[in-house]
This record gives sequence, structure tokens and C-alpha cells, in this order.
Amino acid sequence: GSLGAAPDRWLPVLDTITVKVDELNAIVDNLLTAARAENDGVTAVATLIDLRDLVAEAVTRHAPRAELLNGTISLVLPHEPVPVAADRALTARILDNLINNALTYSIGPPRVRVHIDSERTVSVEDRGPGIPDKVRDRVFERFVRADHPQIGPRQGTGLGLYIGRELAARQDALLSLARTGPQGTVFTLAFPPVHQVTLEGRTATEASSATVA
Repeated sequence: GSLGAAPDRWLPVLDTITVKVDELNAIVDNLLTAARAENDGVTAVATLIDLRDLVAEAVTRHAPRAELLNGTISLVLPHEPVPVAADRALTARILDNLINNALTYSIGPPRVRVHIDSERTVSVEDRGPGIPDKVRDRVFERFVRADHPQIGPRQGTGLGLYIGRELAARQDALLSLARTGPQGTVFTLAFPPVHQVTLEGRTATEASSATVA
């Protein structure tokens, strides 16, 4: 903005550059996070929060990229709060990786669905071709990519799901492949239950050890 308003014809190009810079930053962040995870350099600080807020924020962050791809991200949230004991930053990172993958591994304009069920589980569903059998059992390993013949290779490091599972485990949560096939793939992030306490101004520690394995 220091050079003045950009002509309208520049805006699509600038939007593309912004998305590509974000993708490059994500690759670097994944490499650094994977290195820290391998050396026990990642510590979770659990706070009692409403899972709906984290999921809604993640969808908002990825809305510009979905629009650039002529795709959509639909969000379905429960009416009641969904309290979980989680690290806000680590959980945001997991959700970012899942939504980014769903947008990436699609045929045509991506159609991504994100929802939370009553059991504190987030599901991220895409309409892609599914994960090939040869890598299905290895998708959470480092540097394993789920490229499919129908969509070809995609940009990335193959670290997103590995990092996601590691960050989930540090919060006593579980990142899983729920199903995959020609109609799409669903990943789930499930959190353990917490005691019934008020969300406002309470941390997991303050809430009488709110986490329950």
C-alpha cells in the first residue's frame, strides 16, 4: 500500500502471490516443526476452550485460498459449546494442515466439509479421489505423500499429517484417517472428555485437572 492503490487488473496476481508466499511459509514451518517434534522440542500448554472457536477460525483462515480455487469450505458446528483441554496454537496448526490437504487433494474446484460432533471430534472431509492403497497405511509417516494419478503431484513436503499426529498426541488427542475412497477422504481429530466446567476464564489446570484420559 505504500505505493498507492493497485490497479484492479493487478489484484488477481497479487492474490496469487500472497497465497504462494503463504504456501512457502507453511513448508518452512512444517520442516521446523517436524525437527522440533523429533527432538521433543514441542510442549503443549492445555487450556480449556470451546472447540467451535478454533474450528471456525481455521475455516476463516483458509477461505481466501478456497475462493481463489473456486472452491468452498462448508462449516457445521453444534449449537452448544464443545469444551476441550487443548493447546490453542498446536490445535490450530493441526486444523490448518487438514484443511490445506483437503483443498489440495481435490479434483476440480474443491468442496471441503468441516464439522464437529457431540463427542469432541472434528471431521475434515474432501471430495478428492481418495488415498492410493500403496500409501494408505503410511500417510502419517514423514515425507509420505498421497499423490493420486487423477490429480498428479502436489506441492508440499509430506510432513503435514506426521506433524498433525505428533501435535495431537502431545494433547492426548488422536488424529486418524476415518475413511478414504473414490468419493473422498475424511480425517478426524478427537479430543478426550473434560469435566463439566465453565469455559470462561478457566484453564485446564485451574479446572481441577479437567482432562480425563
